Amino acid sequence: MPEANIYKVSEVNRYLTDLFMQEGFFRNIYVRGEIGTLRPWNNGIYFLHLKEEQTYLDCMLLPGCFTKDTPKLENGMMVTLVGDIVPNVKASGYRLKVKRIVNEQKSLGKAEEELLKLKQELLEEGLFDPQYKKPIPKMIKTLGFVTSETGAVITDVTEIAKRRNPYIQIVMVPSNVSGEGAVDGIIRGIRMLEDYGCEVIIVGRGGGSQEDLWVYNNRQIAEAVFDCSVPVISAVGHSIDYTILDLVADLRTVTPSEAAELAVGDLNEIITRLKSYELRLKSGMNSKLRIYKARLDSMSNKLKGVHPGARIEKDRARLDSLYERLNSRMHRRLDSSRHQLGLYIEKLKGLSPLDKLNQGYAYVSVKGKTLQSIDEVDSGEVLDIFVKDGIVSASVVDKQSSDLFDSN
Repeated sequence: MPEANIYKVSEVNRYLTDLFMQEGFFRNIYVRGEIGTLRPWNNGIYFLHLKEEQTYLDCMLLPGCFTKDTPKLENGMMVTLVGDIVPNVKASGYRLKVKRIVNEQKSLGKAEEELLKLKQELLEEGLFDPQYKKPIPKMIKTLGFVTSETGAVITDVTEIAKRRNPYIQIVMVPSNVSGEGAVDGIIRGIRMLEDYGCEVIIVGRGGGSQEDLWVYNNRQIAEAVFDCSVPVISAVGHSIDYTILDLVADLRTVTPSEAAELAVGDLNEIITRLKSYELRLKSGMNSKLRIYKARLDSMSNKLKGVHPGARIEKDRARLDSLYERLNSRMHRRLDSSRHQLGLYIEKLKGLSPLDKLNQGYAYVSVKGKTLQSIDEVDSGEVLDIFVKDGIVSASVVDKQSSDLFDSN
């Protein structure tokens, strides 16, 4: 089982803060409820619970919320607060960071009332729900842009996109961005770019007054963006308030230039990262190869110790040694035996009858037997006398006893 990632508490809180700040739905929302547990804090900050039946929302009111038109706040009062949903990291929850208190005694304009009503309707229909927002691809080939065909916005977006990726294809559909025909033009541009195959679509303009931006508070545009299968980035050039386009888009940016930065991946950065990965991969592979080579050498040495060939070589060397020892001993034994034999030969020479014959001695036999005593012959018998160069036959004429070999 792989080891799980372990995060610090601060890392989790920072991630949640970034998440809340990135999602347009959590910015500049209107919330109505009953004030409860109102309490002042330091430096003009107030905390309260905005209640509704059995539930409540923690709220923090900044000093800037209070103007001369702000009614006096009391527990039990119904109010409408405008602010951002932010994490409450100390309490592991969230709260409404209030930026404005709506003075309901001062009537809203008809357009603002209709806008609030439309926002509420779209919110309830789920068009602002974060779960439906599509992620922006890391590296795209085709970028779509719906905007006015005049102005510096197109140049800025093109320069930024080409700087980040010289090979990017930018497809622009011109449209009115305010006034007559703007709604139809923006919707047509979104659908054309989706059909063309753009991977990301930017819908925006280079800023303007509240009246200029009002076209982006339109249900039909919101539905077109929500139904688009391609991620849509809102970039209508303002940061104070949110239009409906900002809330329904997959990503909200302040300007088209920022949208281009976020939509187009930096090719040089990717190339640098790939080279870094390549170096790390090569280093890792070389390290692994060194480890495996050392392990292979170790196993090879161990194998040599138990391999039959090694055993045979060892036995062959031992056999050669034994053969040399045996051969040496045999030669020494032969030399010793040869020397002993020479001694025996010399001794035998002294006992050899032939040598005796050569020295003038004779060998006598009678009837084929060696004559050893005078008692073995009678007068007249024939004797064979062997000398060195032949045999002499003789007849016994007489025989006499002698004490020639008597030890006395």
